[in-house]
Amino acid sequence: MVANSEGGVGKAVVDLLYYLCPNLEMLNIKGQAAVGVSAAPEYVMLASLYGLLYAGVLVTGACLVFQRRDF
Repeated sequence: MVANSEGGVGKAVVDLLYYLCPNLEMLNIKGQAAVGVSAAPEYVMLASLYGLLYAGVLVTGACLVFQRRDF
């Protein structure tokens, strides 16, 4: 319902969540493997880089959050 709105805060929140969440479909090569087609090395490299970059962003964010905590 919020995604169908024409503007405002709801659309901004949905857009923000869309860009913050990873596109995990890029890492899915199940279809190619099922029919015996190998993934191109460029695609594997790009998908690996994408996954590592997103993981790095998450780890950096976690470090920034827990840096302020006193255990």
